[in-house]
Formats: sequence, C-alpha cells, structure tokens
Amino acid sequence: MSSQPTASLESLQQAERVWSRRLSLGLLALAAGSLSLLLVQPRNEPCGRFWIWWLAPVAERLYCAGQQAQQGQLASLQQALFLAQTIPASDPLFDTAQRYIEQWTWQAIDLAKVKLDQGDLAAAVAILKQIPTVKCRDRDCAQTAVTERLEQWPQLWTAAEQLVAEAEAELLQLQWDRAAALASGLLANESRYWNSQRYESLNRRIAAVRSPKGPFPTVAQQLRKGDLDSLLAAVRQLQTVPTTSPVRDVADANLKRTGDRLVDLAKTALDQRQLTAVEQVITTLQTVPALQSTAQDLQQLQTWQVRTWSGEVPDLAKAVAVAATYPRDRPLATVIQQYSSRWQSEIEDLRRLAQAEQLAASGRIEDLLQALSSIRLIAETNPRSAQVKRLQQSWQARIEQSEDQPTLQTADRLAAEGKLLEAIATAQRIFPGRALYTAAQVRVQNWQLQIDAQGDRELLTQAQAFAASQDWDSAIRIAQQIPPGRPLYNAAQAQIRAWEQARPPLILPDDPAAPARGELPPNLPIPTGR
Repeated sequence: MSSQPTASLESLQQAERVWSRRLSLGLLALAAGSLSLLLVQPRNEPCGRFWIWWLAPVAERLYCAGQQAQQGQLASLQQALFLAQTIPASDPLFDTAQRYIEQWTWQAIDLAKVKLDQGDLAAAVAILKQIPTVKCRDRDCAQTAVTERLEQWPQLWTAAEQLVAEAEAELLQLQWDRAAALASGLLANESRYWNSQRYESLNRRIAAVRSPKGPFPTVAQQLRKGDLDSLLAAVRQLQTVPTTSPVRDVADANLKRTGDRLVDLAKTALDQRQLTAVEQVITTLQTVPALQSTAQDLQQLQTWQVRTWSGEVPDLAKAVAVAATYPRDRPLATVIQQYSSRWQSEIEDLRRLAQAEQLAASGRIEDLLQALSSIRLIAETNPRSAQVKRLQQSWQARIEQSEDQPTLQTADRLAAEGKLLEAIATAQRIFPGRALYTAAQVRVQNWQLQIDAQGDRELLTQAQAFAASQDWDSAIRIAQQIPPGRPLYNAAQAQIRAWEQARPPLILPDDPAAPARGELPPNLPIPTGR
C-alpha cells in the first residue's frame, strides 16, 4: 500500500496515441479542446492546476493523479482518486487506474487508522466517509474495508469505553481484581489508543489502589467488617490520600460511600436511643469537607428525634413542622422527610390509642373488640409499642374471659352433678391460648383423676376379694392393672408385696424337703382416699 505510481509520462502518452485513432470525431474534438487548455500551463508543471486535470488526456490525467497521491495527504489522495475514477472502462489504462484506486484507498484507510490510534474516533470516521466510493471488483477490496471499518470502529470504541467504565466502577468499590480482569479486555482492541495508552493508564491506577503501601487494602477490610469503629477508622485512612494523588477520586468516592454507611448506622443508633454512637458519627463526618453538610443534617435530625422521645403530641407536631421547612437540597433532606412521616404517623397512633382506651373503658365486648381492632393499626416502631402490646393482651384476655366464662361455669355444674365425662368434654371446648384455657385444664385434670380413682378402687376391691379366697395370683394380676401415677397406685403396690409374701412357694411332687404351708397374714385394709 505504501508504493507510489511510477509510470512515466512518455510511455503513458504513447499508449494513448495508439488507441486515440480509434475514437470518434466527437471524442477527438473533445481531446483537442482539453489539450489546448492544458498547453496553457508551463510544460515543466503539467499538473499545476487541478481544475484542468479532468480535461487533460487520460495518460496525463493518470500521471497527475499519481503525483498527487505521492504527497500522502488526505486531500491529495481524494484528488488522485477523483481523477482516477474519470478514466472510462473502455480506455486501455482503465485497469491500471483501478489498481491505483485500490492502492490509494488503502492509503486513505491507513490515514484514518492513524487517527484511530491517536484516540480521535470522530476524525477517523470522517476520513473514511470522505473516501470516494468506488465499485468493488474483488471480494476483499479496499472499498469493502472502508464499509467494514465504518461499522466496526464505532462498535469497538463503544465496547472499550464500556470496559473502562466498568473497570473504573469496580475500582471505586475497591474491587481491583475485577477491575484488572476488565482492563485486560482492552488488549484485544484494534486501536493502540485503547490497547496501549488507555490500558496502561488504567493499569497504573489499579496498581496504585491495590498497593499494600497505600491505605486502600486496609480500608477494604474495614468496609467489609462494617461496624462503627471500622468505618470511623476507614474515614481516617482515606483522608491520608494526598489531593494530588492520581487515585484521589477513588478516595473521595469511598469517603462518600463510607459516609453513607455511617449515616445508616447513626440512624439505627438514633432509633435505639444510643446517642454516643450518633455523636461519634457526627464528629467524624465533620472532619471531611465534602461530608460536613451531611454532619450538620444528622445533628439537626438528632435534635428533633430526641425531642419526640417524650411521646407527647405537641413535641411530635413541633418536629414535623420544623422538618417541613428544611431545605430540600440538603444531603439528608430525604432522610429527614422520612422521619417526619414517621413522626406524623406517631401522632395519628397516639390519637388512635387515646380513643381506643376511652372506648375500652366501658368493658363491653363489642367496645373491647373495636378498641382492639383500632390499636392493631399502630406501628411497632411507635415509641409506645410496649404499652400498646400490654393493652392488646389485657383487652384480649377480657374478651376471652367474657366469651369462655359461661362454658367453664357449665362444666363446673356438670361436675357437681357427678357427670364428670360431660364436664371434661365441655371444658375442653376452651382452646389453647385462650385466657381461661389454663383454668379449664386444671379442672379437666382433677376430674380425670376422680374418674381414674373410681376405676382403680373397683379394681383393688376385686383384687381384695380374690386375696380373701387365697387366690393370690388373681389378686396380684388385677392389682397390677393400676398404672403408676394413679391415686391408688401406691396402695396397690403395697397389697401386691403383701400377697407375694403370703403366696406359698411352688411345691414339686417329689420334693421331700418342701416346707410346710404357714399361716396366711391378714388382708390389708383398702385405702379410701388418695
């Protein structure tokens, strides 16, 4: 692409004279007119005036185009391409002209590439657009390359800009490994501006941030911890980065990022009434010029929030009124408005609470239900949420007692009539979690013990009857049916031990040494109580 046309003027003129005899009279006349205009110039400067070239004979026209192309400038290449395109397809020099057009187009592309490597995409595209359009004779001609570059160069430029933007974003988050991985993508870019100049610049920034001699590795660890002391220390570390440092913007971004996290911690501390932590945040933010306005807003918010801790409507209303006039362009204006909305909700909750207490004072179930429904709308963040929960529990218990007391009274009446099973079934209608559930279960257990005692007493009576007839095995077997934990269990076990002692040993028929049967002990008395 860098070679220049070297055809001699004499050889080109000779070829032209051979073919000019075959032209029509009209073409000869036009050639004569063109030659007469060309002869006005001095012969030692046949290409002095561009406006005459396109009227000159083909040979001289192509020669002058080559002279222009030798200058290597975009304007001269455009003139050369223009002249070469005026040569008709019927001329013997047409193929030569086409070869020169291809060569000079590549030269223009090279000029555009120089601009691209210098980082001037607009100039590179402008050069490509100024290259005269010619019809391609080959699949891989220069004109195809022009079209492809017009499409590809803006795309690769956009891709490179996106890579850099993503790498810078990761770097601001102190994710230098991710930033380095993204930056390596620039090495595949066609433009030296990106694969060399911008890559090296970005890589230097990444190296400066990740350097163990700098504060950023320590800051990254402190930010990962995220507790108050670590964030306060991170602010102090970031302030050590000189204002002239090439990565000062990274420090500033992380100061802003850390400041936002400190504000979040201060809000949490303020909600928990931990004023010492809030004061620490305010003091630290005041040391950062860019965060001093944030510190002022946080201090103002603290003053208003502390005033609302009284839980009184006038104090809440005062805080709401003052917050409404706070400038909207302040750093924490949105946060202050959020607190103002919360204070307004607290005012509404306090009014709702007062109305509910007045309603519940009547003691009627319908009023208690309405009061309970009303205070359930009070937010858990309300300073009086503990009081609200106590009232909810108290009113709910009163409602349940009023609803379940008739059931418990019915069960007591049935038990007094000896209808213990019916009494138990009635008491069990009171479900777990209800106010009278425990009282109902105590009754159920007592009634069940009475039922169990009746059954066990019958078993023990039967066992005593068998023991009276000296049927010890039957007596023991029946008494063992009384399980542990029952009222007569201990009495049954005492009888069983006595009967086992009274039961004679097993006598084999051929055992002469078997002892004689002794006297039987008297029956033990049957317990009448537990």
